[in-house]
Amino acid sequence: MSVSVLHVADLHLDSKIAGLDTDRRQVRRQELKESFARVCSLAKERAVQIVLIAGDMFDGDTITRDTAAFVVAQLESLAPARVFISPGNHDPYTVGGWRAIRENLPEHVTIFEEKISCVELPDLGVRVYGAGFSGGFINHPVLDGFSAPQDDMINLMVLHGEVCTPGVESSYNPVYPGDIAKSGLDYLALGHVHTHDGLHQAGGVCYAYAGTHEGHGFDECGDKGVLIGEVDKGRVRMEFIPTCLRRYHRLELDITDCATAADMTARVCAAAEEKRDLYRIYLDGTAEMAPPTVAIAEAVGAFACEVIDRTRPRYDLNALAADYSLKGIFARNVRSALENATDAQEAERVRKACDLVLRIFDKGGAL
Repeated sequence: MSVSVLHVADLHLDSKIAGLDTDRRQVRRQELKESFARVCSLAKERAVQIVLIAGDMFDGDTITRDTAAFVVAQLESLAPARVFISPGNHDPYTVGGWRAIRENLPEHVTIFEEKISCVELPDLGVRVYGAGFSGGFINHPVLDGFSAPQDDMINLMVLHGEVCTPGVESSYNPVYPGDIAKSGLDYLALGHVHTHDGLHQAGGVCYAYAGTHEGHGFDECGDKGVLIGEVDKGRVRMEFIPTCLRRYHRLELDITDCATAADMTARVCAAAEEKRDLYRIYLDGTAEMAPPTVAIAEAVGAFACEVIDRTRPRYDLNALAADYSLKGIFARNVRSALENATDAQEAERVRKACDLVLRIFDKGGAL
């Protein structure tokens, strides 16, 4: 007998969404909610029996009244599925956001508190364990010494925590593979890490991070979504399903062979094809002229685009070294430093310093 499970984490509703202007920030804050509504619709479409929410549903201690009403409505919509929530370091179960939710908490929803507790679902043949943050930090590993009964029932757990190698400490509920292996669980649903990196095994226990359902910044690029599938005794089949409305992209483009601003713009626009998405684009290589970064970003036409110039000016050191001037003396010294560089890293440091100084020369001594 198996049970169908949806695993979602790190929603960070009411996030401040850094790095965008006011209008786009408001759009993204609303889209975090819309994306969670998509997750709930997916759970209903797949007739999921258990929904595991692995922490940081909210970004901070408080949420707006509209967000509280929205969350309650979405949780209600998940019935008859059972919903289990493990509050995280951003949204401990003691803070105001959860107090607002508890006032109207549907009966099929369980919010775990500090110590590991268990809800048995005999009709499904399942036990669901969980624990939550009571404050911003948990230094002692919650799984230390935990072991679920070994019988015919499926053992699930939802936790917000940081998987650590032995000997490494963490203030975000350190979870050690050795403790996972001894836990007797069939599936451990984790939150805290915003990237899904596959299913993992410790002993006979399967565990995974679902990642976040929607990217929140340029450190969270690519598809974001949820895990959905079935858990049996000793067997887990989970599929990653993208749910994000927009994706973040970080691109590095070499524009050395671009002769004009139009060439640079065409190179960038060809690379940034998804106009709904958000881009941070680094321009590398050498260039005769400083790239018009603002104009290029506007030409991309994406929801949001930032273009950052990391190009170096095209200086001919040999030509400069032939000049009888202060710049010529400097160029000869640089050429000598490059010839005597002990490795590629030292040579690159010399080139960067050279570029900076020559730019100062060209601007009359000021950056």
